Amino acid sequence: MVLRENYSSPWNPTDAPVDRKRAGRRILDPDCDVSATAFGRSKKLSLSRSYHFEFDHPVDKLWAVVADTPRWGEASGFPKYQASEVLQSDGSVKVFGKIEIAGFGLDWEEPPANWIEPRWFEQTRLFRRGPLRSMTNCATLTDLGERSILDLELSFETANPVGSLVARRLLSAFEGKVRGLLETADQLIRAERDDLFETSYRPPREAVERARKLAADIAATPYEHGLAGKLVDYIGASQEVDLWSMRPIAIARRWGADSSDTVELFLQSVRAG
Repeated sequence: MVLRENYSSPWNPTDAPVDRKRAGRRILDPDCDVSATAFGRSKKLSLSRSYHFEFDHPVDKLWAVVADTPRWGEASGFPKYQASEVLQSDGSVKVFGKIEIAGFGLDWEEPPANWIEPRWFEQTRLFRRGPLRSMTNCATLTDLGERSILDLELSFETANPVGSLVARRLLSAFEGKVRGLLETADQLIRAERDDLFETSYRPPREAVERARKLAADIAATPYEHGLAGKLVDYIGASQEVDLWSMRPIAIARRWGADSSDTVELFLQSVRAG
């Protein structure tokens, strides 16, 4: 992995033309030009930092790392935040998050991410209170055959000078976390590992012991198919985000097991508690 550039650049959204019909949301451009934001012609200070990484891996391998934002967030070690989903009157769902960083409470709305696989993706948070107004993470991938390039840009629009201090602190933390995470992913891709993230998370010991006990009970049923032990090992070694919503068919492919047998195992596991 080669890190060719690393620079910080303040920019002013008033320098870019604003499409009034799209004010309040990002102008989605495949080139992810973060100077073309459309939050209106505010004169609040905006800060961004960009990174250029080169990899000796095909672009699909790299996409599997950078586009998996939940696992990326956990593996990077950034603080957890509380997320909630609120059903709207028109049937749509809005996602909100909140966290406390450096003594400041941050509360935001998180619009759906935008992406074209495996070319680019963009994720934005629109803050409702606190010293920040918005944060956008943009990644662009370039396919060079057996090699690939990743350009990352993290940008903030702040509400006041305190927000500028918070943004600079987050930008500094992002740099170290991202560099370490991509270096680890680079090594795991070279080792042809299925898991491209490493995390210090381990489920509580009592939870693993309970899973082992339930596995013994499941083994006594006709639906275990010799897979209960694999399930316990999976629970004990996975990232926390992987345990929020387990997908039996995807796990079956990972185990090299029959998908119907794996689905029966999971159904029996739910029944067993």
